Amino acid sequence: MKWFGWYFIGVCICVGQVHGKDAFQSDDFERRHFEWDNVEWKAQVLIDQDYMGAVYQKGSSDSQTYTELRSAKLSVKWRPFAQWQGRVQLETSEQEKRDDGFEMGDAWFRWRSSSKNWQTWFGQFKEPMGHERLMGSGSRPTIERSMATTAFAPGRSVGVMLGYRQKQFTLSSGVFQAEPEEQEIFDKQVDSWTTRATVTGKGQNEVRWHVGSALSLRQLNDSLFQIEERAEVNSADNVIFSGRYYGDQQITSQVEAGASWLQSWWMAEYFQSTVDASDGDSWQYHGFYLQWVYGGHHRYKHGQFKSPKTKAGQWQFVVRYSGLDLRDNGLGTEAGSLMLGGNYRFSQYGRIMVSYLQPTLSGNVVNTDLTGAATSARLQFEF
Repeated sequence: MKWFGWYFIGVCICVGQVHGKDAFQSDDFERRHFEWDNVEWKAQVLIDQDYMGAVYQKGSSDSQTYTELRSAKLSVKWRPFAQWQGRVQLETSEQEKRDDGFEMGDAWFRWRSSSKNWQTWFGQFKEPMGHERLMGSGSRPTIERSMATTAFAPGRSVGVMLGYRQKQFTLSSGVFQAEPEEQEIFDKQVDSWTTRATVTGKGQNEVRWHVGSALSLRQLNDSLFQIEERAEVNSADNVIFSGRYYGDQQITSQVEAGASWLQSWWMAEYFQSTVDASDGDSWQYHGFYLQWVYGGHHRYKHGQFKSPKTKAGQWQFVVRYSGLDLRDNGLGTEAGSLMLGGNYRFSQYGRIMVSYLQPTLSGNVVNTDLTGAATSARLQFEF
C-alpha cells in the first residue's frame, strides 16, 4: 500500500495546480483554498523527517532517523443552503509507528442561525477542548503539539455540539462517542460531554488578550486505560506512560491564556485530569506548556488565534517548554521537553519547519539510557 500514499500526493498536487492559480491571485488567499460555486476544495501534504537519540526509544542506544509521509489530506466543503455547510476530509499516511491507509477526518454538517451567533454541528469533528488541539496543522507554528495537549485534549469524535459566539465571547458544548484508539483505552467506546468557553479583549498598544477554559467528562465503561506519549516526536516509541488499569470515568479540566502584540504571540495551557478506576482507586495527572512565537501578526477569530496571513519569505521562531506528570500511586513517568523551532515560508503555498527538542524523563521509563535529543523537519504544501 505504500505506493498509494504517494499516488494520493499526486492527486492533491494536481488539484492545487488546476485550481490554485485563481486562489493565489485572490485577495482572500490566506484561506488557502479555491472556490467552485458553493464548493470549496483544499489539499495538504506533510512530509516529515525525525532524528532522535536513545531517550526516545525502547532499549536502544543507537540514534535513529525516520522519513515518512505524515499525511496527505483532501478536504471538500460545500454550502447547499444559506444556513447550512458541510465538510468531508480524507487522509492517508505512511508512518513508521502508525497504521497506513485511508481514514476519515472531519465529516460534519453545520447549521448557523441567520444572526450567525448560534451554530449546531452534527457528525465527526474535534471536541471543544484545548487551543492547541483545535489549531490545524496548517496554522500551528510547531510540527507536533505539546505532550500535555495530546495526552489530555480529546481529538475527533462523533457527536452533536451547540455553539454560541459573539465578538468577545464563545461557548461550545456537545455530547460525543469516541473510538477506543482515540481515547487512551483498549476495548470499548467512550461516551463524553465536553464544553469550552473563551473571552477576549484588546488592551493598550493593540495588545489582544485571550482566556479560556474547558471541561470534559468521559465514561470509560470499565475499559483498560493507559496514557502513552512519544515526547513530541511522532516516529519515536511510546516512552512516557501512566499506570495501566480498568477505568470507570475521567474528568479533565483545562485553562488557557494567550496574548498577541505586534509580531509576538504568547500562549499557555494547563490540564488536570482525574481518573476513577473500577477498583475504587483514584489517579491524578497534570500537564502544561508555555509557548512564545515571533514572526507575523497572529489574527484572532471565534475564540482562537489564527496563523499570520500567508506571505512568501516569512520567518517564524518558536520557543516552547512543556511538562507532563503521569506519575501517581507509585507508577508512571514525569517528563519535560524544551523545544526550539524555526519556520520559513518559501512560497505562498509551502513552508519548511525545523525543531530541536531536549527532553527530561524520570520515574518509570522504558530505556535506562536517557541521553540524546531530537531534531524534526517538515516540508508542508497547501493548495
